Amino acid sequence: MFRGDDALGPWVIARLLADWTFPPAVALSDAGTPGLDLTPFLSGARHVILVDTVKAAGRPGDVRLYSKAEVRELPLSPRLSHHGPGVMETVALLDLAGEGPESLLLIGVVPGPVGHGARLSDEVRAAVPRAADLVVAELVRLGCPPRRRVPP
Repeated sequence: MFRGDDALGPWVIARLLADWTFPPAVALSDAGTPGLDLTPFLSGARHVILVDTVKAAGRPGDVRLYSKAEVRELPLSPRLSHHGPGVMETVALLDLAGEGPESLLLIGVVPGPVGHGARLSDEVRAAVPRAADLVVAELVRLGCPPRRRVPP
């Protein structure tokens, strides 16, 4: 079960699928909070865009962007919960194996409540369109532009 603002990723995917169609080279996946189990999602991928809540300074709903180099520079620490490390270790491991992505963009949103049964906070819900727009902008930059869906 999602815990409050941890449900950000599926909300962004739903927004993207509602508004856009994607070229075959683009895959949208909800990887949940898998820690090192993120490896199969990233292994061999040329470009990766991740959307997740991030522990960062700011108010709930604030958006932060992290490049692959910035993710690699974050300090490694023990994974004590599903909020703990996972992305940094996975990227480091895949790079060591020669299977890491050429580029990675982490679109992070500062969360509010993450308690059991809590719903997505209004602040993070308001950040969903911005996060989705950032995904689209990155896909355009990478040469894989989606097409806007025509309303029925």
